[in-house]
Amino acid sequence: MVLTPEEMLVTGRSIRDQPNKNGNLLITAPYQAKLTVLETDVEHDYINGKSGYWYKVEYQGTTGFSFGNYIEK
Repeated sequence: MVLTPEEMLVTGRSIRDQPNKNGNLLITAPYQAKLTVLETDVEHDYINGKSGYWYKVEYQGTTGFSFGNYIEK
């Protein structure tokens, strides 16, 4: 599912090359950085006790994956 073109990160978030916490770090987006969400519900995961999905995102020309629980409109 594709959301609106821009979402706001609520905390600084890692953008990884795979939709899991073991994926290689591509770039870190700072607090309240704007990014483009390309796809939601890519892969289900549990991080820090939170259940959620990885999103495919683009930030400053880099495309990768970020845990969706930390992204809000």
